[in-house]
Amino acid sequence: MAPGTNVAGDALETEMLRLEVELLSHDSATLVLEDWCRTHHISVPPSLSAEALDEGLKPPPPKVMAWLEANPQTPIHHRRVALRCGPSVLSIADNWYRADALTSSMLNTLATTRTPFGKVVKPLGFHRQLLHLRPLWILDRDPPSREQLPSDYLFEITALLRDQLGRPFSVVIERYTSNTLP
Repeated sequence: MAPGTNVAGDALETEMLRLEVELLSHDSATLVLEDWCRTHHISVPPSLSAEALDEGLKPPPPKVMAWLEANPQTPIHHRRVALRCGPSVLSIADNWYRADALTSSMLNTLATTRTPFGKVVKPLGFHRQLLHLRPLWILDRDPPSREQLPSDYLFEITALLRDQLGRPFSVVIERYTSNTLP
């Protein structure tokens, strides 16, 4: 092994990059995380749920309104969740979405269940447009082992969801935790 080589850190960085690529190359983060949870044995059975977080709910920032092509009268909802695979929080997601673009059944499901957003809006035939990818932790700085990873976030993705006709209906900001890494 070469001097200064950090095999464990390199493996963790490779896994983090693999997850980023998966998330950026698919329209549904929900489906990617379900598959990630299953293939990395994060939880048995590999079930993904959205735990509502009431703190920090706020009106959409002006740039979110612009991305959603919304005006002040457009009904915009904010849903903040911890996406869990079993007991592990994989990400914290803020989602602002146009209530007028979803069915009443979808709105009710989002308000009353732990079903992830991607599963609820799947009938819209949506596609995901990357707006921003921001690293929040550089793995090759250190950690020689997974146990020494930070407990907070590794990277953040901001994306716009468009329905099958290309109309924007959701802006999501996802912050992925070190729990995503094996």
